Amino acid sequence: MIVFAGIFSAMAGFGLLLGLGAIEYPVAPHISSYGWALFVNAAAICGLLLFNLYHRHSQRLH
Repeated sequence: MIVFAGIFSAMAGFGLLLGLGAIEYPVAPHISSYGWALFVNAAAICGLLLFNLYHRHSQRLH
């Protein structure tokens, strides 16, 4: 699960760079909104995976 969280955090970073315009594409104005959507969704999935990992780990300790 930590591997998938890492993958989604990398996707969130890529989406952030697209949204900020740091990565230039020929259709940059059209892909900017895609970058922000990718950032938000990937960050949310990464947060969910890390929360699940933390929750499972904390239940084992009790």
